[in-house]
Amino acid sequence: MSAPTADPLWPAWPMVARRLAAAEQLFLGLDCDGTLAPLADHPAAARVPAATRRTLRRLAARPDVQVAVISGRALRDLRRLVRVPRICYVGNHGLEMDGRPSRPPPALAVIRRRLAAIAREVPGAWVEDKRMTLSVHTRGVRPDDVPRLLRRLRAALRPYQARRQIRVTMGQQVLEVRPPGRWTKGTAVRRLLRRLEGRPMPVIIGDDTTDEDAFAAVGALGVTIAVGPTGRRTKARYAVRTPDEVHLALQRLLALRRRRDALAP
Repeated sequence: MSAPTADPLWPAWPMVARRLAAAEQLFLGLDCDGTLAPLADHPAAARVPAATRRTLRRLAARPDVQVAVISGRALRDLRRLVRVPRICYVGNHGLEMDGRPSRPPPALAVIRRRLAAIAREVPGAWVEDKRMTLSVHTRGVRPDDVPRLLRRLRAALRPYQARRQIRVTMGQQVLEVRPPGRWTKGTAVRRLLRRLEGRPMPVIIGDDTTDEDAFAAVGALGVTIAVGPTGRRTKARYAVRTPDEVHLALQRLLALRRRRDALAP
């Protein structure tokens, strides 16, 4: 059965705000590209707006808010892009976490060469090596060329999948090669929540298909917000359309916590 559509966040904000204000502690789990940073034609061109970074810094400085950025980017690349201290960074869709040892699949170097050879034949396609994973980006490929490119890529990867050396997933205009196993953003969220004291209320915001695992991991226990066009199928309860609206939600969340401070005895 397909996932339902999310409700727009802003009409529901009074009810959401009451839940967020009542929570003693919050865990804020955020995707990066398409959520904090507007999507760019090339990952290297993405930027987190200065205003968003300032709001994140203020949230992270609060003792009652734990902030994590959980992204498909390599961990080192993610830290370089966001550049906010005192938050937890999780890269490669949860595969790279602080304190968790990680090794790339042994076959990944051979696979990278095979996929790069295919991508070179298709204008706009390119392979990103993220150490633990590979991403074949199709954002710059002519739409008519994408189905044939994906068929060729999947055919090249099928023998490695049959030997359970890798797992292949699809994101937004990207095919990803990951280690075998079921480690996802949802796994990462559950692991991070277990580390925290006080049972914080989770707030998860993301735009990618890989964020659906995080939405499912939280469910009704927290607030889940999908980013993107209205009417999309998602496991998130609420939706906003753009990273600008994400920043507005973060600003409102910060204001709620400050108001809670002012009302404290």
